[in-house]
Amino acid sequence: MKASKFNVIIPIDDKESLIFNTFSDSRVIANRSVIKAIENCDQQENLSNEQKEHLIQLCELGIIREDEIDEDKELEYWFHRLKFDSKTLNATILTTMACNMDCVYCFEQGVDSNLSMSKQ
Repeated sequence: MKASKFNVIIPIDDKESLIFNTFSDSRVIANRSVIKAIENCDQQENLSNEQKEHLIQLCELGIIREDEIDEDKELEYWFHRLKFDSKTLNATILTTMACNMDCVYCFEQGVDSNLSMSKQ
């Protein structure tokens, strides 16, 4: 087992830290014992049974990974899937100040729509 390269550990106070995995989007508040277990997850013979149980749960969240997993390849696959997957269409609508769609949530409401650029 190994700690994910996408983990960010943010100290909350002297007893607890927030562990955020930027790839799996998992967030966990952990005490010092759990942080130590993560740091020493490759030496499980030195961990308590409680720490080993925590590592199993952290593995399910992607914070701990199996040794054979190549996270660089997983990230590359994720980018390719985003790039080439045609199941989802992402669209951005860029309106002008003269938009007449009259959406109820529009932040442009009440703005003078008769504005135009000068010729200069």
